[in-house]
Amino acid sequence: MLNKEYDLYLLAKSKGFEAYVFFAAIELDFFENLKKYSGNLSLIAERLNCEEQFLRLLLDVLLRLGLVRSEKNNKFKNNLEYESYLTDGDLSIKNELLYFKRESEALYNLANLAKGNYQLSSRAADMSKVYDFYIKGVLESNQIIVDETINLISFDLIDAALDIGGGHGEYSKALLKKNKKTKVSLLDINKAKSLEGEPRIDFIQGNAENFFIDKQFDLIMINDLLHYFSLKGKKQVLENACKHLKKNGQLLVSKFTHDNRCENQFSTNFSLYKYLLNDKAYLAYDEEIELLIDQFNFSSVEKTYLGDEKTIYLLVK
Repeated sequence: MLNKEYDLYLLAKSKGFEAYVFFAAIELDFFENLKKYSGNLSLIAERLNCEEQFLRLLLDVLLRLGLVRSEKNNKFKNNLEYESYLTDGDLSIKNELLYFKRESEALYNLANLAKGNYQLSSRAADMSKVYDFYIKGVLESNQIIVDETINLISFDLIDAALDIGGGHGEYSKALLKKNKKTKVSLLDINKAKSLEGEPRIDFIQGNAENFFIDKQFDLIMINDLLHYFSLKGKKQVLENACKHLKKNGQLLVSKFTHDNRCENQFSTNFSLYKYLLNDKAYLAYDEEIELLIDQFNFSSVEKTYLGDEKTIYLLVK
């Protein structure tokens, strides 16, 4: 994903006033009309059935954001670095950017969502593009702790590993650097671009709750995944992982640290956010995950904190 494209996703996700101006410009198809009518605001206002003064004020914000540039004779043009993403064509991401408006609208309707009186708008976008943006964000937040997490693993006799919900593949890549003989199967619903050109990573498309692979693994990793599932779903993911784990195999589970004291602002907010937008999924308390783990009778359970953000469980079958 190019940096300019990524910048547009960041603006859409910011959820501030400027993001709503941006959404309005996209929904009006302002950028396409600016291109088509050579920046003539009077003509664009007529075509869009909008007041010219409104477009002028909207344009001022877009100018400050760097999405549009001024020309001579009171004419304006799209910034060419962004134009292909904001106008019609193969590179357009207009629908993908409006996905983040859906999220914002849902947050403004928390009470109605809770009572079942608000219907989330349809995801009409090509979600693979949004997924690439999400993966880049996850990569940036995880790079510091990936190696620390992998270093907790015992590397004896790890020939085959399974990375459930591995997404960007950074945990798998870090594992491969530590053990030259290991081969990784990475299971996820979409294949991230960052996995291309990795011969020792075999991508498998599937769902963590109900996948089946006709083999067992020496190591299985579940990193930052369980918050996408309800409590019942979390148990199914762990149960399915155990079915694919060899005797004496290791199961590594990492999650954002969260306890019932609710002192971590990110964790408390993130948990409610996931519940409302992802069909009752949520970030569980560490204590809840530990109660689930106890049901599987692992021979060894080790718990490690990485700073204030991550809780890691290394389990031996």
